Amino acid sequence: MKTKSNLKLLIVMSILLLAMCIFNANVVQATEQTKTPQEILNLVPDTVEVDMLESEVFTDNQDFEKLNKSITKTFTDNKIDLKALNLQYTNLSVTDLYEDIHKATIYLSSTDKNIYEPLAKKNITIKYKNTSAYNDKDKNYVLEKAKKLPNEIVVSYNETDFGESEFYKKLENTINDKSIKIISNYGATGGGGSDITELGCFVALYKNDVLYKTMDIVSLAFNTIVIPDNIQDTDEAYINYALPKIKEIWSNFEVSNVRKITGKIDEEYDIVNDGTYYKMTLNSDDWARVKLIKANTTKILDNVAISNSSATINATNIDKTSSIYTEMLEKVKEKGYSNIFNAYELHLSSGTISNGLTITFSLGTENNGKQAMVLQHKKSNGTYEEFTKTIENGKVSIEVTELSPFMVALKDKETTNTNTNTNTNTNTNKVLDNEPKTGVADYTILASVIALISLGGLTILKFKK
Repeated sequence: MKTKSNLKLLIVMSILLLAMCIFNANVVQATEQTKTPQEILNLVPDTVEVDMLESEVFTDNQDFEKLNKSITKTFTDNKIDLKALNLQYTNLSVTDLYEDIHKATIYLSSTDKNIYEPLAKKNITIKYKNTSAYNDKDKNYVLEKAKKLPNEIVVSYNETDFGESEFYKKLENTINDKSIKIISNYGATGGGGSDITELGCFVALYKNDVLYKTMDIVSLAFNTIVIPDNIQDTDEAYINYALPKIKEIWSNFEVSNVRKITGKIDEEYDIVNDGTYYKMTLNSDDWARVKLIKANTTKILDNVAISNSSATINATNIDKTSSIYTEMLEKVKEKGYSNIFNAYELHLSSGTISNGLTITFSLGTENNGKQAMVLQHKKSNGTYEEFTKTIENGKVSIEVTELSPFMVALKDKETTNTNTNTNTNTNTNKVLDNEPKTGVADYTILASVIALISLGGLTILKFKK
């Protein structure tokens, strides 16, 4: 009898234990179900640490994968099964990282609805392995360098990488500092005609693997027309050479109202020459843009081009009323060069020219054979440098290692050999100058004798009368 009582007690306890397990399971499930999407999302810490360097962001999407793993781990650690709750976690703000890699917004949405209709969201801070290395000194240094980067970079179109390698090279040459790491997301965001590929490129600048600057730079990949070396470095000469080539590329193409503009490229027809734009008016529905370049040469101003250097150089015409112009004018006139062609101020924008730079001045083929002088105004040591050249193919070129104002002047008339070669046979010339000019002296004496005889004859005839 006692055994039967014990058995009944065991059965009752088992039933109670099973009921408690079922009850507890239901309570847990009810608890999970009673959490709102916002409460679930709030389990994610305000700061999420990611096991990667800041300089690894924007490379192969590592940033998004590691960030997502860190966040989803929070849900698993808290034994939350999003799928069971008909929820999905989405990081919809990956583009926010382009503004600040240390900030992001995460979302929860229903699997039955569009992920772009979130039920809850949370702003978080992202901390990388080297975020603590951030400092104002490096920041200011990078920001100063970043000021040199343009809003748009013109590259030559090609089928291989659409100008990406040239784009990177120009970025590196402009920054000109190996301590600054440059990462770019070279992707298409816009377009143009078949002759141009317009890409919106995200650029990030790092120092010591810490991110200090992000910016958007447009890459414009143009079809390129190479201008031969014998073409004068002027807008008109470039355009006159290019137009027949353009008409070969595009049919039914007529252009009028050619004028040079600077600044942002518009959606009309432009010819681009190293950042200077040539705007055309079309009388048809066609439009096109091309880039005009010389091999290894960059035209920086009308009649001024540079070569043999990756440096970025700007140039302006010097005002004729300025003191520098007046001072240089006196110097070249002292040397006998009174025909002033022009004067230019050259500035180094980026890069270096310590290994030398070739500057070519286009003076016009009508001046071929004439002597030209290029005067470099007061170098760093306070002296002037003079370059005397004979004009060939309408040009003269000089080699320099530093920049300053330059004046270009021509001689109107060629002087004799004895005057031009003043540095040779100087003693011989002085001896000849002191000696009587033999031929001239003999003719003078003969003329004097004839004059005296004639005078005597006239006198005798007068007395005879």
